[in-house]
Amino acid sequence: MLNGLRSWFYDEFKCENWGLHHPKPALYATSQWPIPHIVFIIYRALWATWFLIWIVMCGIDWIGLIPSMRTYPDETYNSENGPKWFIYLTHWAFTLVTVNCINQTSLAIEYYIKRRKVTSDDQLFLKMPLTYQLAWVIYNMSTCSPFIISGLYWGFVHSVDEHWVLTGVNFHTHAVQSIYTIIDLFITATPIRIYHMVFPLSCAIIYSGFTAAYFACGGTNIMGKNFIYPGLEWDKPGEALYICGVLVFCFTPLLHVFVYACHQLRIWLYHRCYGQPDYGNDDVITGEEVKEMNVVINSDATVDKSDLTPVLTLKTAIA
Repeated sequence: MLNGLRSWFYDEFKCENWGLHHPKPALYATSQWPIPHIVFIIYRALWATWFLIWIVMCGIDWIGLIPSMRTYPDETYNSENGPKWFIYLTHWAFTLVTVNCINQTSLAIEYYIKRRKVTSDDQLFLKMPLTYQLAWVIYNMSTCSPFIISGLYWGFVHSVDEHWVLTGVNFHTHAVQSIYTIIDLFITATPIRIYHMVFPLSCAIIYSGFTAAYFACGGTNIMGKNFIYPGLEWDKPGEALYICGVLVFCFTPLLHVFVYACHQLRIWLYHRCYGQPDYGNDDVITGEEVKEMNVVINSDATVDKSDLTPVLTLKTAIA
């Protein structure tokens, strides 16, 4: 147990983990589990389509195009409030999740097309592609932001703002994106690193600075008040700084640790199912590799069995 914790600590907190390189880029385009890759693509495409539909619905609701769907009071629907869609953290987060879904779908499709032309991932990737690095950054930002939105909305805003009503748009922007994130953390093979806490932290810092700048420029929310959210009222700087400090330096790091814990739980479950004894992100064998190993073991090719210890363990577990 102690050796396992020591191994995890040194593996997780080594200096190179600050970067965006990984020895197995295929992890970012595949499922953790040995399911057909085309099924994984369908899973990705369905979520991307779903979030695209609802971000459009969110825009339709914002401009009040369908009166029966309106989430906000009738007096808020005017031409001046249209651009204010972009000032709300909810919409920042929902956009991030939508972009991440589209990006992950494109990576899964690209991997499927290119992987069919080679015999192994080593032939496909000489190093971590720039597009995969960018996808990793977006993934890290989009996995924390939904929980921030759900926590702040259901914990504070919903209970004090009598103008808000529960509609399909409201539920999707404040709940469904968090539900999706939890599901995806246990499906995808994308690794999470503790050091990459800097990405969601950067988002929180940028948004906090934006709220202050917006107030300084005389901006108002859709109700005409000089703040975006209750509590972030910069005419009371002490209170606003306190809330921003809690959001940036307490809430966001804790949520990233929670996301990391979900990632480690997924790996543990994978080990329990397939018997892989190794530990750590870099040692994880994906579902695609499990299928490749079965092909190697069942083939007539002469191989050095000493090199296939984890493979044979997996074979035994699968059988």
